[in-house]
Amino acid sequence: MKESNAIEVAEYALANQIDTEPAFDWWVRDLLKRKKRLIKMSQSYRKRTGYKFGIRVPMTVDEAMEIDGENGDTQWFDAIQKEMENVFVAFNILEEGETAPPTYKKIPIHFIFDLKMDFTHKA
Repeated sequence: MKESNAIEVAEYALANQIDTEPAFDWWVRDLLKRKKRLIKMSQSYRKRTGYKFGIRVPMTVDEAMEIDGENGDTQWFDAIQKEMENVFVAFNILEEGETAPPTYKKIPIHFIFDLKMDFTHKA
């Protein structure tokens, strides 16, 4: 279990106060410290430069549309369309006038734009 679900096992050992037993003592605290550090690293904000491979990469959808207008193409728009087609199968879009079910949860959309090594635009 430790190999496949290490964090869950460590949290279980800590919650049930068996983390000082010989089987857990040597790795539980170290693993949980690393977990906290990794979470902290993932939450830190790093400002992007805005360019990759010499091509401007947008931060917002509006900026993507602006870049497409400047370049006279639709590469970022096509990347957004492709991603939305893949994602929208998981959503139930209500018609105008329909009410949301009681378990309704609003999910805001946030795009992250990137460029692949073959210069494929990704949203």
